[in-house]
Amino acid sequence: MALRNIPPPEHLRAHRPKPADTMTQIPADAYYPDTEDLLRPSWLRQHLNIIGAGMFFMMLLWFVGTQYVLPVVLDKVDHWNTGEARISHYDLNVGHGGKSHFLTQYWHNQVVLIEFPGGDVSHGKVYTAPVMAINGKPVQRVVSLTIGNFNPHGKADKPDIAASITGFAAPVIFYNTGDGFSTEEP
Repeated sequence: MALRNIPPPEHLRAHRPKPADTMTQIPADAYYPDTEDLLRPSWLRQHLNIIGAGMFFMMLLWFVGTQYVLPVVLDKVDHWNTGEARISHYDLNVGHGGKSHFLTQYWHNQVVLIEFPGGDVSHGKVYTAPVMAINGKPVQRVVSLTIGNFNPHGKADKPDIAASITGFAAPVIFYNTGDGFSTEEP
């Protein structure tokens, strides 16, 4: 039979000597050979602390960057572009007797739009639209204007105005009524 020729199993690691009787004391100066485990930890398990520390450092860097560095940089760029007043002015043709001169400002959680139709200061009109601010902190923001036909029922020669405010995702739309503007869609 082939079963008789099977070699004994190999010793995979060294073992501590076993006493003949479980009650027998092992001398304190007995020699125990060092043993080596056959299963070594994986690369991931070996480097898990370093990976975790790197992830924590990157999360800390992202938090500091978005909460402190980015707002300071954006504020500095706005300051360089618009100054302290944060007032923007535009000359746009919105169909109110030629080019109209516009002044815009973000003031106490509202957009202020001043129009001088045809460039005539004596016929100035003021339009305001409240903007919901998330926190109560007074923040200086820049309002920029773009014109377009945002009302599908409006006339092509009477464009509407979109007032984009820095820090807000959606612009405030001022709909052209023919001789003025309204924040409510007609």
